[in-house]
Amino acid sequence: MQKRTFPAELESLAPIRDFVRAQAAPVLDTPAVYKLVLAVDELSTNVVIHGYGKRGIAGHLDVAVSIQDGFVSVTLEDQAPPFDASVAALPTPEMLSAPLEDRHPGGLGLMLIRDGVDIFHYERAGDRNRNTLIKHLADCRRPE
Repeated sequence: MQKRTFPAELESLAPIRDFVRAQAAPVLDTPAVYKLVLAVDELSTNVVIHGYGKRGIAGHLDVAVSIQDGFVSVTLEDQAPPFDASVAALPTPEMLSAPLEDRHPGGLGLMLIRDGVDIFHYERAGDRNRNTLIKHLADCRRPE
C-alpha cells in the first residue's frame, strides 16, 4: 500500500490525481485509470470545498492506494464533519434534462464518483471520514 497526506486545499488536487494515476496505471487500462482518477478528484474536491473550505476549517486528506486480490482500492480519509456521499441523492433524469438555468447545482460529481468505480463505501471511523473507492481488475486489467 502506498499512502500520502495532502493539505485540504485546491492546490492539492493535481498532486492527488498524479499520485493515484501513478499507482493505478501499471495495472488498469487507460479508460479505467481515467474513471478512477476522475472519481478520486471529484471526491477530493468535495472534501476540500464542502468539508473544509466552506466551513472555514483547515485540514488534510490522507490518500492510500492498495493493489491486491484482484482490485485497486483508493481510500481517502479526512477529519471534516461527517458526510456519506455514497448514499447522497443523485440528480434525477428529469433534473438532468432540464435547461441549465433551471437546474439545481450539485450532484453531478457524485454521479461521476459512483460511475467511475465498482464499489464506493463510506464509514465514520472515530472522528474521521473514510471513503473507499474500489475498481476490480477483472474487466479493466492493463494489457501485458
